[in-house]
Amino acid sequence: MNHPKPYTARDLVSLLSRGLLGERNRHPAHAPRRRLDVPSALPLSLGCDAVGLPRHLGPRILEALPSVGCVFDDGERWWWVVPSGSHQGVTWPAESRYAPGGYVPAPRQPPTGVRPGGPRLIHWPDDTMPYTHPILLYIAVCRATGSSPTWSDDWLGQQVQAR
Repeated sequence: MNHPKPYTARDLVSLLSRGLLGERNRHPAHAPRRRLDVPSALPLSLGCDAVGLPRHLGPRILEALPSVGCVFDDGERWWWVVPSGSHQGVTWPAESRYAPGGYVPAPRQPPTGVRPGGPRLIHWPDDTMPYTHPILLYIAVCRATGSSPTWSDDWLGQQVQAR
């Protein structure tokens, strides 16, 4: 019996980040999106993607990181600004959402305390870089969600799992 070729980590990350698998369908790819409003005083020289996590995990992850860039709150999730392509080679835990270009799902109805214009900036970086280091964020997210960090070693076509 022929079995379909299993998805690679890159395939799954791509499908998940576009909202095409599992629980992520709650915000389908065609849903309205808003770009995070990173202050113009902070250069986006490495592009702009974002990693969103359930709001209740935000403070725990914030405390775990040695330095943090811009963080936004949309009432449901906290969004960390990371350099473009920070999803490549890693498998972000299921609780996370990856937003290429910094375009995050627009809430259907803004929760209480969140302005209708979109997510609000809740953390300004200590320096002039808007980014949180993506690998440190990834490890903190995995730890907070009880997931094992997993990344692909693409040039060998293998998956590696941290122990």
